[in-house]
Amino acid sequence: TKEVSGYAEVNLLFNNKKNVLNRLDNKEALVKSFSAPNLAVYGFAPAPVAGGTEAGSMQLVTGNHLFHSGKLSMRSTTLTELLKAAVVEISTEDATALGLKNGDKVRVKGNDYEAVLTLRANAGTRRGVAFIAENFEDVPVKRFLKTRGAVARVIVSKA
Repeated sequence: TKEVSGYAEVNLLFNNKKNVLNRLDNKEALVKSFSAPNLAVYGFAPAPVAGGTEAGSMQLVTGNHLFHSGKLSMRSTTLTELLKAAVVEISTEDATALGLKNGDKVRVKGNDYEAVLTLRANAGTRRGVAFIAENFEDVPVKRFLKTRGAVARVIVSKA
């Protein structure tokens, strides 16, 4: 079986004044790594995202962004310096297959709405999934969700 690394234990004693004395000021003491079997072997792997056959067809996922949690966070100078506007995040594999790269302007088209956004390709994003944060007024992402089916699907293509 294939092994994947993760974290087995986190020791919270690192916030103790005795850290210098008990040598807890190193990463190995704070987080112990482990190996776990590939969960797909046991039938726990997520099912592949079922999609349309059209190039760029992806399942839309939305929610709060890491740096924003609503309209109020958009008033923070620090947070808006980290992320100024809505982006669409897809996997690096999907971006490569579509001939796209980080920073490209892309058209995201749903059944009832479309928008031009900046692309952010992430290695950690699942293939076949497009993520757009719901925190930006200029891109009312919920308009993509007015679909006839249970799952919102969008087409991502070069703008």
